[in-house]
Amino acid sequence: MAQEVIGESRGEIEILQSNLAALRAESLTDPLTSLANRKFYDQSIARALAEADGGASPFALVVTDIDHFKKFNDTYGHLTGDQVLRLVAQSVKQNVKGLDLACRVGGEEFAIILPQTSLRNAITVAEHIRRAVMTKDFVKRSTGENLGLITISLGVSVYR
Repeated sequence: MAQEVIGESRGEIEILQSNLAALRAESLTDPLTSLANRKFYDQSIARALAEADGGASPFALVVTDIDHFKKFNDTYGHLTGDQVLRLVAQSVKQNVKGLDLACRVGGEEFAIILPQTSLRNAITVAEHIRRAVMTKDFVKRSTGENLGLITISLGVSVYR
């Protein structure tokens, strides 16, 4: 009898731990883009700064913004704007690797934390992301209308 109760309790604890892990991951993820959200970005950039100040290797930061997004969103609607955000997020995801962290930090703003990355390599990552976005013709899903190219602006820096 006691063994059964203990077994049931362990099972319940495992379920609760699994649910807690899922909720924690969900609380740090942007639901629209599946990138890390602003909360996770804030925690991660603070950690990267502390590690760099502590003598660990510096890191690079790429910040990006979708060009003319407000006008685009106002002209074609929020659902199409969401489609643009997902397209840019997908391009960002495809060009970050390993310890790199891609985040959606606000409306149409994204940031990529690149640990142990030189300025030259960070510029290369930024250029890959820019090209990946720019080379995709954007088609409005609901109508099939070709809306042309989406462009983004990027800034790159290295913390020392």
